[in-house]
Amino acid sequence: MNASGANETLAVHHQLTSQALYRIVPITIYGNGVTCNIYAFLDDGSGPTLIEKDVLRQLRIKGETKDLCLRWTDGTVRKEPDSELVNLQVSKIREGKRETLNLHICECDDDLSLQRLVKDFVSNENVIESREKLKNMELEQQKTRLLWKSNNITMPDNYLMALRKLQCFERKLQSNVTLQSWVCDHIDDMKSKGYIRQLKSNEAEEYYPPAQYDGVSLNACLEKGPDLLTSLVDVLVNFGIGKIGISGDIQEMFHRVLVKEEDQHSQRFLWRNCDDSRPPDVYLLQVMSFGATCSPSLTQLVKNSNAREYEAELPRAVKFWRSGVSWDDTIPNELVDEWNKWLLLLGGVKNVKIPRCYFATVNKDADSIELHVFVDASEVAYAAVVYLRAKSRNNIDVSLICSKAKVAPLRPISIPRLELLVAELGARLGNNIKRSIDLKVTSITYWSDSKAVLSWIKSDPRDYKQFVMFRIAEILELSEAEQWRYIPTKLNVADLATKQTSNPDFTWKNPWYKVPKFLYEAETCWPNNVGVQKYNEGSEIRKQRLLVAHVAEEEPIIDVYRFSEWERLVRCMAYVKRFMFLLSTNEMKKMKSVNQCLSVEKLKWSENFLYQTAQLQNYKKEMTALSRDANITPSKSSPLRKLSPFTECFKNER
Repeated sequence: MNASGANETLAVHHQLTSQALYRIVPITIYGNGVTCNIYAFLDDGSGPTLIEKDVLRQLRIKGETKDLCLRWTDGTVRKEPDSELVNLQVSKIREGKRETLNLHICECDDDLSLQRLVKDFVSNENVIESREKLKNMELEQQKTRLLWKSNNITMPDNYLMALRKLQCFERKLQSNVTLQSWVCDHIDDMKSKGYIRQLKSNEAEEYYPPAQYDGVSLNACLEKGPDLLTSLVDVLVNFGIGKIGISGDIQEMFHRVLVKEEDQHSQRFLWRNCDDSRPPDVYLLQVMSFGATCSPSLTQLVKNSNAREYEAELPRAVKFWRSGVSWDDTIPNELVDEWNKWLLLLGGVKNVKIPRCYFATVNKDADSIELHVFVDASEVAYAAVVYLRAKSRNNIDVSLICSKAKVAPLRPISIPRLELLVAELGARLGNNIKRSIDLKVTSITYWSDSKAVLSWIKSDPRDYKQFVMFRIAEILELSEAEQWRYIPTKLNVADLATKQTSNPDFTWKNPWYKVPKFLYEAETCWPNNVGVQKYNEGSEIRKQRLLVAHVAEEEPIIDVYRFSEWERLVRCMAYVKRFMFLLSTNEMKKMKSVNQCLSVEKLKWSENFLYQTAQLQNYKKEMTALSRDANITPSKSSPLRKLSPFTECFKNER
């Protein structure tokens, strides 16, 4: 629809086309008297050029055996010792100019090998595989294996490098007596606790992980594993549930987890108590180390498994377990006064006192536990704040849980779009709180004073421009449209976080802490949603256009089906084309007779024209493709695939 309100009508031609997913080109490859037409897959991120072994068998070529080193973008390295290096000549398909390439043979006998490669070396798949390994991990008395990337990893002998590292460390300790004494005492302490043990002379495996040797290190052979840590935000959200809050720490947590004996030898080190007059002793670490990349994930796994095992015996312990100017620049003179005012206001934060416990009474037995998320935006900032509402019998308790605020973008943006950004922020925040809090949340309600945003949420996102469409789509993934309600600006507590004030109130009397009064009342007394759906922001609506497609088929010059003889059809077509030419060029008057004899050239042209017309009717796709690229191969479904079709142009005859 245009500015005047009239509908625009567009005539379009629609044609189904296939999408190119990969860069693949047909090439000819040459061997010992043998040629082979194949497809080449172009990968800009690949270092070596690879060729399948089956192709080389067809070319009767044998190459030089040479190790192939494959390196992925995440730093993973894999060696193929049985690869072959060959020199081959290639060219465009059906063309004579050849280029020489150095290729490595790639043995891909089936699709499973490719799947294993993708699963082993793409980082996201590694995380999935790590989770499966953790699920199947056998834990015996807090013992675990390391999270190896493969079951057939061989460590090199790096004793000499480990010895040089020890000598370097000893020189550092000799220059600092205090540090030397502390390190020696620490090693003795680890001995006494059973964290390390000295190897006997007949224990022969020799790998010492602190050094990287021959391109191999311990961490390069280990998977990191999934992140099993509870986020600090989740901890703080649950910290306010009970009357009493308990915090604690597991001393030497990594060292509390034993490593199975078959993996202990990969954690060797040399030590001789700073006595360089004798050969060093060989020790191994019998527990998880602070340097191993899989230690955080495995330690959390063991801790969680241990908590589940003793849940019935020690329920209280298990409950705890669940529980424009850059920074370095000088401030410009015009901003110094504002900066000093902000510093004075910042001092008032020390007077803020927030009860740790949400409610004075235990709220897990409440009839309903609700989350209420308030959102608001202004030209300078936007914020979301979450409150917990617990209703039990005739008592209603409401408490502040958390909030999040952001500065408005430097690039000017409309208020409705800012309100949409904060609605997205509120949906994320509410969803995260519901996921992390150790309470059974019965419902979530989102409150906004933007009628435009509420209207967008309750309509089809595809009706709007991309900025609105994508954000509404995410909001509806995290929440339901029915969960969003309208609230007048005067009642919207989130408004306090979006307005600048010269004298903010940090006391407990601030409505931010006291929470909206209507939440203490019955739902029938809450602000209603009357009239919200009728409001709309016209500037964000995507323009709708009416597309009308008219397919017109070209009528043939003559009806060929009325002719039973080929010669008569050819002559008739020649006469008709000559007559049309004469009419279009005003040459009719110059001719003495229309029935002049037809030349051999005109008859030949008429035959070619009829051939071309028939081919266009039956092989339109193939002829269109050949007109664009004469070297293209017809599709597998085409009856012309086994032939060698080509196109030929001929002049229009008079």
